[in-house]
Amino acid sequence: GFLAINFADANTGIACGTGSLLMRTTNGGTNWNSVSLAATSFHSIYLSSALTGYIAAANGNVYKTINGGVNWSVQSTVNTNPLYAVSFIDSNNGFAGGWAGKIVKTTNGGANWNLLTTTNNQTINKIFTRDLNNVYAAADNMRYLATTNGGANWIVSILQQANYNNLRSIYYIDGSKGFLAGDYGTQLMTTNGGTNWS
Repeated sequence: GFLAINFADANTGIACGTGSLLMRTTNGGTNWNSVSLAATSFHSIYLSSALTGYIAAANGNVYKTINGGVNWSVQSTVNTNPLYAVSFIDSNNGFAGGWAGKIVKTTNGGANWNLLTTTNNQTINKIFTRDLNNVYAAADNMRYLATTNGGANWIVSILQQANYNNLRSIYYIDGSKGFLAGDYGTQLMTTNGGTNWS
């Protein structure tokens, strides 16, 4: 089934999922066309424009399109673990994360990826990139990750230690107010940039 969907504008959108499921629309979802790609599951998609987009895949690779999803090229990420999240700040700078807490970064539009070091070994489910320095991630077992220097160093927090639900989504409105959501109705909010969650 479908696992992720993303729209670049009111018309251009791509949806992806398990079993090589990949579809695109150019008319706001009225019609969808199937796209053939690698035999793997696609867990996350990020469209930086109507033409350029990235998919995080179960085979550890990121796939990139520069023509609105018609064609895709594979990008080796120096990572063999499944990837479940991908997010870009601009056309060059992006992050992907997944199994066993692995996070990779590119600064040249995905041509090269570098494996980053964190103390987290829990699966990364979602990445939110606020700017070149501030990046956040939601992970299994109530793990929340944050960097303020573009991924060079990460702070790993365990939220609500009595409740080890998996965090599935993260979104920041600005530098202070952000939200986390996860399994079994888990919902958390911060108003101080992630220092405290409730």
